[in-house]
Amino acid sequence: MSTPIIDLTELFGLSGRGDAPGRLLGKLETANHTGSVKDRPVERMLRDPRVAGAHTLVEATGGNTGISLAVAGSMLGKRVIVTMSRKMSPGKVRQMEEAGAEVILCPLVGLDSPANFINVARQLGEAEGHWYVDQFNNPANVEAHYETTGPELLEQVRDLDAFVAGAGTGGTLTGAGRALKERNPGIDVVLADPAGSTLGPHLRGEETEPAPYLVEGIGGDFLPPLLDFGVLDTAYQVDDAEAAAHLRTLAAAAIDVGSSSGTTVGAALAYLRDHPGATVCALLADSGDRYAETWRNQAWLTDHGL
Repeated sequence: MSTPIIDLTELFGLSGRGDAPGRLLGKLETANHTGSVKDRPVERMLRDPRVAGAHTLVEATGGNTGISLAVAGSMLGKRVIVTMSRKMSPGKVRQMEEAGAEVILCPLVGLDSPANFINVARQLGEAEGHWYVDQFNNPANVEAHYETTGPELLEQVRDLDAFVAGAGTGGTLTGAGRALKERNPGIDVVLADPAGSTLGPHLRGEETEPAPYLVEGIGGDFLPPLLDFGVLDTAYQVDDAEAAAHLRTLAAAAIDVGSSSGTTVGAALAYLRDHPGATVCALLADSGDRYAETWRNQAWLTDHGL
């Protein structure tokens, strides 16, 4: 089932800005079964025949893949172990544990450390009867978006000029981006990147040092193997304060989405400033219900200057 497209043009005040303000749409991935875009790759990755021979599924996650995998694993009768950085919201841990997963929280360290959440998952996956799903390298992640997200966008938005999404594993932008450009090479594929991530600067040919940021699930301090930079046309970086402001605007309209959606909306608005009159669709990747202690908590926002 396709996830819905919602029109955000008037909500963000675009309809009154000159003769060619542009059109801002959102693809509402909260409509997926577990409330995030990650249901798409998880369903595809679990078609792997190695699943049948494993009693335990292991994954490294920013939270949403873990939630989806925990639910799917429970339905398959599999034990699920997920590793996750301590940066992520407690609500994600709670949802994974409620679905039966074991959650291992790891320190916020780089990929060169054995304690990094990806390296911990990889090691756990080597145990007998364990299968490491490996969303960061699994080609089925890209295939899921090539086969579903991209074609849905082409069907739902006939005059699409640009698609905007963040990159965690890179599966969404690579898969959907390839599908879009095969049909219409003129569609821009835009990376929405948190300020502090190294991905946007890399696309511009700049190698920078990562800096901390609070938005979850996108950006990073390493180049995701699945992210095809050749598919990307441009990138916009959005800081945490701007992301929080956009989330407030969305929440005021009862659009309950997570932190990365503030980043994608910010990047889409920046694209529209550079391309007046364009029709842009931003991916709204997950539900706000998993951010009750953080991005949906005013005390937390105040403590972090947001």
